[in-house]
Amino acid sequence: MWERTYEGDKRRSETDRKKCLHHIAASKEWIIEGLYYTWVNESFNRADLIIFLDIHYLKRI
Repeated sequence: MWERTYEGDKRRSETDRKKCLHHIAASKEWIIEGLYYTWVNESFNRADLIIFLDIHYLKRI
């Protein structure tokens, strides 16, 4: 999870990422996308629906 700043994107610390994810997952409605599945277990446990798209690379570009 990145923090957008005027100086450029900064990678958040692991502690900050966990706090942000907990805050998001505690909301009534949310969508999380991306490849960082190793630290999103909490969101998987709270999700009503998980959609996994395994699209071939050449179709994504």
